Amino acid sequence: KKGNQWKISTNQGDFDADKLMIATGSNTKIWNLLEKLGHTIVSPVPSLFTFKINDNRIKKIPGVSVVNATVSITNSEFKTNGPLLITH
Repeated sequence: KKGNQWKISTNQGDFDADKLMIATGSNTKIWNLLEKLGHTIVSPVPSLFTFKINDNRIKKIPGVSVVNATVSITNSEFKTNGPLLITH
């Protein structure tokens, strides 16, 4: 921080900004660090993201929603739970 502005250095040059928004996802460790640096943390809200799944078991049920589903990707460490909406 330089005065009332943020100085941001990147591999494409330096930038000055009056405000800075940092997207951290759901990483609470980063939230805590940013709060200690004087940043305001906005309460998180669920976000939507998509998976393109070619699976005949779900092709005929677009519009079905589940309040609390567990989703995982085979052969990976990805696993999450929460609301699920099946679309076209």
